[in-house]
Amino acid sequence: MSTARRFYVVSGRASHGAITHKCPTAGMALDTLRRFTQDAVQNITILDPDGLPLSEEALTVLGEEPVPASAVVA
Repeated sequence: MSTARRFYVVSGRASHGAITHKCPTAGMALDTLRRFTQDAVQNITILDPDGLPLSEEALTVLGEEPVPASAVVA
């Protein structure tokens, strides 16, 4: 098993160029998605930690779940 940290990736295109955020939790990825939407970022894509496309609806479900304190500390 690899100990490499895996991230949710939220990326898109803004007026000044491409933006990519690597988020350690689904909640942070959801916050990033909301900020991108508010800032009118275009062509937003979301990838799960395995690199597979994730829908906004699926991220919303994952991002609304509370994160255990042990996961934040680790």
